[in-house]
Amino acid sequence: MDKCAIPPAGLGSKTRLSYQSNKAKKSVAHTNSAIRRCNAVGAVGYAVVLKETRLPDNEFFTPGRRFRIRLRHSNLRCDDDAAACIREAAVKFADQNEDGPLDLIFFTGRTAVARNCKTFSDIIKLKKEEDMKDMCMKDPHYWFALADGLRKSPGSFADLIYYSQIPYKFIPFDEKPRLMKFRLIPAEPCRESGRLDENEQAEVWNHGRRACDNNTKFYLRNEYMRRLERDDPIKYVIQAQMIYSEDVCDWNPQKIWDEVENPWFDLIKIKLTTALTCTALHRTYFNIVDKPTCLKFPSPTSIHDYKSYPYVCSAMYTKFEIKHLGLSVWREERQRIDFKEVEKIKHHITLCTGTVKEGRPRVDVFITLTGSQGRTTPKRLDHYVEDETSKGVDEFYIHTEPIGDLVSVIIAVRHRHLTDDWYLRYVTVTDPDRGTSRHFPCHSVVLSKVALRPGEVSLPQYDCHEVLRQERLLELRDRHLDYLWQRMDALPGQVRLKSQDIKLLPVNEQLTAEKYVGVQWDIDPAMADVIIPKFVKSCTNATQYYDATTLQPGLPDGPKGDMCKSVQDDVDFGRIYLMGTNPAFFKRIESIPENFHISHGDVEGYLDRELTLEEEMQAGRVFLADYKILEDIYTFHQDADNRYMVAPLCLLYVRGSGDLIPLGIQLKQEPGPDNPLFTARDKPEDWVMAKLWVRCADFQYQFPISHFFMCHLVIEPFCVATQRQLSVSHPVYKLLKPHFRYTLPTNTILRRNILKKGGSAETYMSIGSEGFKSLVKKFYTTEFSFESMDLPLLLNQRGVDDAEKLPNYFYRDDSLKLWQAISEYCLNILKIFYKSDEDVQMDSEIQAWIEDIQERGFPGLKPHQREGLPMHFDNVEELARTMTKILFTSTCQHSATHSEALDMYGFLPLTPAMMRMPPPSKKRMVGRDVIVKSLPDQSPLAYYGSLANVMQFHKPDENPLGNNDETYFVEQEAIDVKDQFSSALGKIAIRIKARNAATSIQYENLIPNWIPNSTEVLPFYPSEFVKDTGGIPVFEPGVKTHVFSMSPSAPLMTLPLSMYMARNFRQDVHDKHWQNQSDTMEQDIVKGE
Repeated sequence: MDKCAIPPAGLGSKTRLSYQSNKAKKSVAHTNSAIRRCNAVGAVGYAVVLKETRLPDNEFFTPGRRFRIRLRHSNLRCDDDAAACIREAAVKFADQNEDGPLDLIFFTGRTAVARNCKTFSDIIKLKKEEDMKDMCMKDPHYWFALADGLRKSPGSFADLIYYSQIPYKFIPFDEKPRLMKFRLIPAEPCRESGRLDENEQAEVWNHGRRACDNNTKFYLRNEYMRRLERDDPIKYVIQAQMIYSEDVCDWNPQKIWDEVENPWFDLIKIKLTTALTCTALHRTYFNIVDKPTCLKFPSPTSIHDYKSYPYVCSAMYTKFEIKHLGLSVWREERQRIDFKEVEKIKHHITLCTGTVKEGRPRVDVFITLTGSQGRTTPKRLDHYVEDETSKGVDEFYIHTEPIGDLVSVIIAVRHRHLTDDWYLRYVTVTDPDRGTSRHFPCHSVVLSKVALRPGEVSLPQYDCHEVLRQERLLELRDRHLDYLWQRMDALPGQVRLKSQDIKLLPVNEQLTAEKYVGVQWDIDPAMADVIIPKFVKSCTNATQYYDATTLQPGLPDGPKGDMCKSVQDDVDFGRIYLMGTNPAFFKRIESIPENFHISHGDVEGYLDRELTLEEEMQAGRVFLADYKILEDIYTFHQDADNRYMVAPLCLLYVRGSGDLIPLGIQLKQEPGPDNPLFTARDKPEDWVMAKLWVRCADFQYQFPISHFFMCHLVIEPFCVATQRQLSVSHPVYKLLKPHFRYTLPTNTILRRNILKKGGSAETYMSIGSEGFKSLVKKFYTTEFSFESMDLPLLLNQRGVDDAEKLPNYFYRDDSLKLWQAISEYCLNILKIFYKSDEDVQMDSEIQAWIEDIQERGFPGLKPHQREGLPMHFDNVEELARTMTKILFTSTCQHSATHSEALDMYGFLPLTPAMMRMPPPSKKRMVGRDVIVKSLPDQSPLAYYGSLANVMQFHKPDENPLGNNDETYFVEQEAIDVKDQFSSALGKIAIRIKARNAATSIQYENLIPNWIPNSTEVLPFYPSEFVKDTGGIPVFEPGVKTHVFSMSPSAPLMTLPLSMYMARNFRQDVHDKHWQNQSDTMEQDIVKGE
């Protein structure tokens, strides 16, 4: 009968098929031979789908996709490596004992020994050589399968070619089915060894070894293990063969497809790195049923149907492979002893855990050690890990088989409760006998399994072990999928989310940000009775509040002076530019802009050096705050809620005393009869009103641009690219990671609660949410450049770097000291790990990092805007300067633009976030009523609290600059550099406090121990705690918690009344960890000076 001739299915065919399938399974179980794998050897490694294949788009074989894999080699029904037998290779596309996305099982030989359920049932009954001989005489296809598939005394398992034999139905996205086969070949071309010669092919039923063969029974396993032990990866390629066919004969596993019409093509590269221990191999099973939905086995119609062969094989594997029937794990004869008698190595395991949210996680923890000579089975630590203390340090002892030098660690957890989230800081593994210890950092939430690398820094080109190299690639692959880019129109790139919800962030960002989730976005009502004076709570509109503040001389002063008088006093008004929350805006000018109609005559009498205005400009004493970018920005108008904004020009002058004062204000950019020039000579109400319009314009610029864009949006692309391109072992990752703490949750929260329709910006700002977004986009496309992140260069470009021409500019003085300290820290850290500029140039990860930032992080920029950020790094100094910009922006600049938010924006008459009447078009038309009607008319208990809160408050677990809970660098040299950095910051803090004590002006924004270590939103505010007990507020002194959180209804008009509490409590909280070190350094400084 022709092998393609199939008897038609008849009545009862499916019943007979089920009967024969069950009979075959029982026969296999009885003979224990058909699926017996002898002398098996296994390894773990990595597989990657090639970027260019002939496969159409599909769900599984996506270009560049990487897998951890397990592979097993074995002899089929033969316990002598030198004898003739079919050799097997089984690949599991997962590093686990069972299941997985795909299991492929290959055999030597292009055709299967059976073609359907009927012939399979006949073959499994064969026991003796005579039976096999009779079958070969009866069925030439069986003889050919043996002649083609038997291998006698091959040189290595890795030199053979293996075939899946069974066709798969492949269904890609185009839904056009194809038939598909796979084969496993050596990566390096070589002659396949072990094939039968002509005489041996004539007697394929004779499986004995050759008489002259002196190989041991286990020589193939020995050779395979030795290659892996000497860090010599074994490489394969999986090829595929694909045909378009509806011919039933093509399903015949004994048919060889035409390789000319349907050539094999490379699909997957495999690299094996580590041997599996005997126990781990014994627990691993493979099943052809495990496959993705794009690969299928069609249902057969009868026992003669070719599709019945994969059907019966699937049933057999499912029933018996799970029970590990017939799997004979290889052992040397001298190792044929009980598992318990094998020499064990003792390891001391230390786990340091952290908390994600309140409560104690209950999880079972399993650890797997990978060494240079193999890998252990997962070892369950002897009790569940429970975070009972803040340190969360637990110690265990385990005993394992010898694995050589420790290379990596795998931690797996089994959660006892679905809501438990287990945060692992690090693992330390110590070998007491050898006196060695290795540190494996994690610093992330472990949901199921995580592979950890040693804590030492390693550049990608210098990873010393193949396991580490492959794990590095898998680590980056996983993070590439987690941190996808969202390309924004005229904005920097951001992490891709369906909506601005922190629950949609990558899992680690999401879980570590859960401290935000339970925070109320409103003031605690109970706190109002504790801290808010009754006369303020009684005010229900701007008129009453205006009267209250003017009649109350005892309101607390801020560090810039009397907050209630600062708009009225020119010195205090000018001081806001020097030490407020927008200190990097104004610039020195040498000539008056053409559109600013002001002359010497307008300011004569206010210049105290007997020089003309032109001469003062040439002397470098005249400055300009130009808000031209606000021109044509949308302002909010809806029903009776009409808001207004101007784009003013404000001329500033440095007196001989060093005070910066305003000389003149023009509220619109273009001069005209309806755009008068206001000076201090005008009616007091006119001058105060002009300054209020400037302060309102400054807020419209400061919050969207200086803070939100320049400190939050600008940092996010660096954060996303770091997660996508840099391994945890990379020095730049370790350098930047502490400064990206909560960056993504912070930005997500800001976008959700400020930019959304009906959010904070729309509720409380003149420009609303639409104007907010258009202003940020306008700045990004027209004015932003990376040079603006370079502090010394920016100060020079603005002309404010000369302390003689502009004294008392404490922002400049303090920030330059911090810039220098950060610059030295970054350079010294990087020089430890980059021994030459060539190391930087050859670092594939850092070059991919900067390329990702340039292309996807900041799209659409013009060439001149990209100046200041290299397209690639050529030397260590260039890299260190980029790191300095990122660290300074995410810490110091962020602090400079938010630390005085309470003082600057918490008092309505100082900085109104909106104006409700148009700007005056003439002089002498402003009175008390106009001022009151122009100011916002919300209740003081419901003013724009969120706008200051999101820039101000501190969490109890906040880390100040130079200090973080997580240990990223473990090298002593790097630790010494970090200690030097902390010491330098401590000295800067002492000098700032000494200067503030010696002057009447307090500038505290850049005291290092008050600077948060990242651009995180800080919703917790250290103050006294009010506990709700049965609805009755109970005041508990000394207990720290939050009073205000980020809220669109917090009473920021009342915050100046309690800001002295904020300042005192903030200092109390942040100074504790500095106290001992500061005392010592202060003594040293005094001695030195």
